Amino acid sequence: MLVDALIDWVDGDELISLNGAEENYYKDLGYSDRPYNRAFRELDEVPLVRGFGLIENLKPNWRDYFTVWSNGPLDIHEALPELIAAAAEVEVSMATEFRGFVAGDDGIMGTEDDIRFATVGEALDDLVSPTDSRELIAQRFTTAGEILRVESIGYSGNFRYLIKVISGAKGQQIDILDYQEKQLASE
Repeated sequence: MLVDALIDWVDGDELISLNGAEENYYKDLGYSDRPYNRAFRELDEVPLVRGFGLIENLKPNWRDYFTVWSNGPLDIHEALPELIAAAAEVEVSMATEFRGFVAGDDGIMGTEDDIRFATVGEALDDLVSPTDSRELIAQRFTTAGEILRVESIGYSGNFRYLIKVISGAKGQQIDILDYQEKQLASE
């Protein structure tokens, strides 16, 4: 049901998928502006989709696993182990070990000693991803995504402030796709 409702939310037409939801469903709930019939612009829109409450109940931290800024495949160097495991068809423990290897000797992602694979195939070999479906699996990954998310937390006395920036590269130009500032709870 949820997949069909997600498709109907973004598809731009009023044809109802088998278990989906279009304008009449949302009108019956009192919403005259739904579905939006466009791509999601922020994660706060996703819970508005019919049936998404099930995901929120099963996985309250679902936001840690989704983005509306993706331009396609997962960056095999940056994705969370759970996402790598699902896309590479390996156990989470293997993907966790792989992520630790990619983090280098210091164990911290995004530092100079990180391991970078030249090709997705080399990374999938290291992950011991199934070879019989390797061509399909390889399409799910990239070695360098074009979308970059940077989070910075600044401290001043007891105050903490979070700045998040999502940027995308188009050739030599860098575009700021999203910028957010938020005061965090004081320590």
